[in-house]
Amino acid sequence: MEGLSSVLDAKDMRSMPQYDIPVGVEIPETVEYDETTRIIKLGKGQWSNVSPAVWDYTVGGRNVIDSWVGYRRAKPKGRKSSPLDQINEVSWTPELSQEFSELLAVLTHLVSMEPQQAELLEQIMRTELITNADLQAQGVSFSVTNADRKPRLQEEAKTIF
Repeated sequence: MEGLSSVLDAKDMRSMPQYDIPVGVEIPETVEYDETTRIIKLGKGQWSNVSPAVWDYTVGGRNVIDSWVGYRRAKPKGRKSSPLDQINEVSWTPELSQEFSELLAVLTHLVSMEPQQAELLEQIMRTELITNADLQAQGVSFSVTNADRKPRLQEEAKTIF
């Protein structure tokens, strides 16, 4: 995406999600998606032209949009492990709406790149594997004993750098 000054910039803005109705100042507790209209409703706010693939996008088995919204609720989802977890947003800001718009734009770009990513993976999978013997012929050495696998001591690391 060379030459883009923002993730919201695109050659064809018609393909990008659009922020149609402001969320307001109240922290949204719900996020909903209508696949027929391709609209996300975040509290009172609304984004249109959101593809089902963007809505369903997952990383590590977690839905990205649900996770993003979950951490920005008045009572955020997730494990509480620190007093800092008690510091939460008290009102919705335009910056949060901008951030959500940017998240949708990034996910839209990622979805659009999936065919190229799949082709690249196919090309990689069709190439010949490099064997240990090939690497050793190029001077790469491998651990032989457990002692070889131990991390370097701090003193040794200082002399290396």
